[in-house]
Amino acid sequence: MNGDEGAAGTSDGEEAAGDRAQREVRLLRIAAHDLRAPLANVRSYADLALASKQPLEPRVQRALSVIRRNADRALGMVEDAIESLRMDRGGLPAEPEPTPLLPAMEKALARARDRAEPSRADLRLSLPGTLPLVLAEQERLPRILYAPLEHLLARAESGEVLVRGREDRGTFVITWLATPGDALAPSPFGRAERMLSEGHMEDPVRLDLARRLVDAWGGELSTHEEDAGASRGFRLTLLLAQRDDGQLLAD
Repeated sequence: MNGDEGAAGTSDGEEAAGDRAQREVRLLRIAAHDLRAPLANVRSYADLALASKQPLEPRVQRALSVIRRNADRALGMVEDAIESLRMDRGGLPAEPEPTPLLPAMEKALARARDRAEPSRADLRLSLPGTLPLVLAEQERLPRILYAPLEHLLARAESGEVLVRGREDRGTFVITWLATPGDALAPSPFGRAERMLSEGHMEDPVRLDLARRLVDAWGGELSTHEEDAGASRGFRLTLLLAQRDDGQLLAD
């Protein structure tokens, strides 16, 4: 086989791989829609029943609340797993834009307080009174802010989980710290295929997806510790979308 034939073979192979990746992305989109729709319907019907003007028996109200939370949790698992697999195949482009941090943080904190099982740790906040615009995606930012918080709250046996935030040289830095520090898993990040094969995927996939999305936005999500490991958790760095004079960086 001469050089031209070898180059042609390589080109054909790359084209076939590209076509296969595109087919897989299309199938993932279809699967995402078919899985999301019934779960979203269950959640919506539970919301409607809970909002009914007719008084509900306490046991019925509790059952509907459990159904609603479980549907929301399952919907989040589906979205995280599908998006992680799409990102692996290059089918999930990141499109960061100036995004207000405050509503995203409020959604993440509300979701944490509405967890199906209350945490044994106290949630404490140390955030500035005004939160800035950051470069992110509005739809995905609340889920990214929730992922480290959920990881620590679900594992903490006692103590507290502290959420802090501050500006630092053109970035906004958020830390989630659990004290004591054993609430942080030894390997909190993991790829979708490995987690699926091992039979436990929700938390590692969510964290891995968050880390890769943040990286695509120009930021960073990593583990973090202070006080010689007595407090351990996560650190998120996001680029600010405004200069000191208030102008958007995109202007």
